[in-house]
Amino acid sequence: MNHPTEELLADKISNYTVLSGARSYPYDVLDLARMCLADWICVCIGALDEPPGIHVENLVLGFMSRGPAATFRGAKLPPTLASLINGTLAHCLDYDDVHFPSLSHISAPTWAAVLALASEKNITQQRLLECFITGFEIGSRLGSNGVGIALNDHGWHATGCIGRLAATVASAALLELESEKIKNAIAIVATQTSGLTASFGTDAKSLHSGKAAFDAVFSAQLALSGFRGGLNILEQPNGLINVLVPLNTPLMCIEDLENSWKIRENAIKPYACCGQTHAAIDASRYLNSNLGIEQIGKAIRVDVYAHPIASKVAALTNVKEPLAAKFSISYCCALGLLGYSANASDFTLERISQAEIIALASKVFLHTDKNLGVTSARVTVTFSNGSQAEHLIKESLGNPGNPISWEDLKVKFISLVEPRIGKRSYELFDLLRDFGGAKDISAMWAIIN
Repeated sequence: MNHPTEELLADKISNYTVLSGARSYPYDVLDLARMCLADWICVCIGALDEPPGIHVENLVLGFMSRGPAATFRGAKLPPTLASLINGTLAHCLDYDDVHFPSLSHISAPTWAAVLALASEKNITQQRLLECFITGFEIGSRLGSNGVGIALNDHGWHATGCIGRLAATVASAALLELESEKIKNAIAIVATQTSGLTASFGTDAKSLHSGKAAFDAVFSAQLALSGFRGGLNILEQPNGLINVLVPLNTPLMCIEDLENSWKIRENAIKPYACCGQTHAAIDASRYLNSNLGIEQIGKAIRVDVYAHPIASKVAALTNVKEPLAAKFSISYCCALGLLGYSANASDFTLERISQAEIIALASKVFLHTDKNLGVTSARVTVTFSNGSQAEHLIKESLGNPGNPISWEDLKVKFISLVEPRIGKRSYELFDLLRDFGGAKDISAMWAIIN
């Protein structure tokens, strides 16, 4: 089997990106992009009081730099700096959407980048959707084929790699870069890849998304100016994927660009925590609804079986901080079994300190099962009389095979946005629900700010 050459891969990216404005986009693909935007907006607004976003914004504002790009607190900054702040906010709650085949949060940095750049140009809502989709389609393909899983398995946060590439392609499309400059933008951003899974459960994880957005805008603008990089950086022996994943390196490739839409694989999160906990939460909530609190109180052991990647990114125990709780299947499973909805309010110091949750979480044990998919989990509860109850989730809520609707998203949206902007949250949701056409984004920012 002949693998595609480095130049061919770069050519595929640039050729697809150049034609982004001439492509026909199916209605459902555009609607999914709208849903990604609405989800992105609400998790950003919901995170405005989170320390990571506050620290980043305070530092950036100290630069005394001014520009046209808006942040969620109303500051106007150069696109690079606005995208850094907004991209960080988008991932603070770990409530943003996720593309499970690449194990990447693609929307978080990509929307941050294109919205920041749109402030410098008269960009229509329709064109923004097209640029976002273009970045998503390239990034999701580069992260599939086992690439995202391998990155995370080796300690790299896939979002730091795949999110950078997707956001850069979207930025290149928006800036209407010519083919050679698109290749250089990818080369420039690839050499800046970073983000370690060791940061999961800390403020630094959200920075992976913010820096991915910043580097995407920075790299696209550098390429526009004539700055150059190594065009075969994605696949050469000492290039991106071979360096990050030196053992059993998966092939980073782009296939079937004109016949399928990877955005249809995207998942909108119903729970404010790591995606690898979601199937266990679904199973636990099911058991709660069927058994009841009294019976759950008789549990002496809970066994969770999940894809092996869960043991690397969601296996924290005895959590003392809200961010750490988001990466603890034991804590999240206890939430579900006790009937909590695992929304943003369930990842606070008050909640993680509750005695009944702590007691039940201590009885939860995580096991890996390579036969389960990344969106699957099985939860078995053993009771004091020796009996057991079990439930298997084949695909967690929010995924393509078990999707949430616009009405479901509206509940999430209003819960996060209304405390900040009041009843105008409904107006903002309706605007985003109908996003597209020849209008620009000024009305959106006017409501937010």
